[in-house]
Amino acid sequence: MLALKRHEQPPAGFFHGFSDKIIDRIQTAGPAPKLTWRQRFSAEFYGVPVYVCLVGVMVFVLLVTGLIASLRLPPPKSSDDTVHSLVPPPPKSQIGGDSKTKEEVPAKGVQPMSATLVPDPGSK
Repeated sequence: MLALKRHEQPPAGFFHGFSDKIIDRIQTAGPAPKLTWRQRFSAEFYGVPVYVCLVGVMVFVLLVTGLIASLRLPPPKSSDDTVHSLVPPPPKSQIGGDSKTKEEVPAKGVQPMSATLVPDPGSK
């Protein structure tokens, strides 16, 4: 490709006054257009890995702060003073309450484990 370009010639008179035109353009050029805050911000921080790392650390700190704050919130209670939880509370015999062995009653809406098992199709 370079061998083909070597034989190309600009039109006649192309270089006549060429340097004068360039110098005139440089001298008559107005001030650079004012950059917006977004352009200034991106130009200032472009390619600086320290700032990218700081943004990542700030995001991590915010996530950890949110996690810790959410763990400190008390659990929501309903209007009938029962705590809604995915795990039913342990029986009183396990937490040091009544030591008598009573038949354990599952929590409302909780099915015994045997009811959730799927019968084996080969046992018929």
